[in-house]
Amino acid sequence: MRRLRLHACTSRGRPGLLPPGFVPTLVQTFGDHAGHRGWVPEPTTPRLAELRRQFGARLRELRQGHGLSQEQLGEMAEVDRKTINRIENGMYSPHLDKVFQIADALSIPPRDLFEWDGASRSC
Repeated sequence: MRRLRLHACTSRGRPGLLPPGFVPTLVQTFGDHAGHRGWVPEPTTPRLAELRRQFGARLRELRQGHGLSQEQLGEMAEVDRKTINRIENGMYSPHLDKVFQIADALSIPPRDLFEWDGASRSC
């Protein structure tokens, strides 16, 4: 198995290695961050990566159930279509405000976005 060595910025802006067991995902940054423009890797645990994937699959299920394209949902929620795509593919973890905007666009309570097979019902 090939192992990727990814570099991230430390709190002082110097390069540092990501801890073992972290899964790289993508987050949007503004401006120039550590010499990268646009998208840079964000470390996350395998559990969080799986939860992002499940959240994205649930969003896709609900969007398609409403007969909407990613672009249509993005316009209704005032979120870029690419962001909807990244959420659905588990590559982006939306801020809570975006979750509320998406739920409002789908006319559902936000908690419905978190209800998938195997999701904890005790929360």
